[in-house]
Amino acid sequence: MTSNFFADILIKEICQRFSENAICVEKPAIYQEILKRFVNKLGAEKKVLAYDWDLIVREYLEEYNLTWTCEIEEFFKSEDLIKYTFLYKDVEVLEWLFQKGYEMAILTNGLHKYQDQVIKKLGLERFFMKIVMPNPENYKFIKPYPDIFKILSQEFQKPHIMIGDSLFFDIYGAKSVGYETIWIIRKIPKKYKELSIPERTAKINNNEKFLLKHIIRSAPFLELSQEKINFDEYKPDYIINNLYELKELF
Repeated sequence: MTSNFFADILIKEICQRFSENAICVEKPAIYQEILKRFVNKLGAEKKVLAYDWDLIVREYLEEYNLTWTCEIEEFFKSEDLIKYTFLYKDVEVLEWLFQKGYEMAILTNGLHKYQDQVIKKLGLERFFMKIVMPNPENYKFIKPYPDIFKILSQEFQKPHIMIGDSLFFDIYGAKSVGYETIWIIRKIPKKYKELSIPERTAKINNNEKFLLKHIIRSAPFLELSQEKINFDEYKPDYIINNLYELKELF
C-alpha cells in the first residue's frame, strides 16, 4: 500500500495549527522536523516510539506551546482514511498465493492503533493468518530485531520467507534469524529491471554502492554510526520489481 496521509493531511494540519497561532514555519521545514524526530527516535533506546506519530507531533508542537492529543489515531479510525491510502495493483497476487495454500503473515513496525485500521479498511485481513506489530506496553522491539521475527514465525513451519521493501528493517532483520529473503524494489534502474530475477539479484548484490544507498535510505541513522556495514548481512536471496514476479519464484 501507499499513502498520501502525511503530505495531504498531517503536514497541512500542522500548518493550519501554526497559522491560527500566528507562527511562521514553512511546510518543508515542518516535514523535515517530523522526519528528523522520527529518525532520532529510531536511533534511541525506545525505538518503538518512533512509530507513535501522535507522540512525535505532540512533542514538536509543545515547543510552541500548542497542544496535540490523538488526532492521527482518530483520523485512522475515520472513513476518510481510505481516501488517502491505496493498494498497489499487484496486491492481487495475494489472492494467487492464498489460493495456492501459502500461509501468510504481516510483520510491520506500525502500531496497532494505526495499522489495524489500515489493514481492515483495505480488506487485507482475510489473506493473513497472523499480524504482528510492536506494542509499547508489551514487547517493545521492532524490526530488524530478531525477537519480533521469532514471534512472527511461531506456529509456522519452515521455510520462512520475508518479502519486504527495506534492506535494513526487512532483509537484514529476517536474514539474522535464518529466513529466506525477497527484496521488492519498485523504483529500480532500467538496466536491472530488464534482467531475469537471478541475474538482477546477482548484479545488485555485487554492487555495494547501490546497496549502501538503499541501506542508508531505509535507516538514515546508520550514517552516523561508527559500525562498519557487513554487506553480506543485507543481500537478499531474490530481488523483485513487483509482486507479480513472485509467480516466477513460487
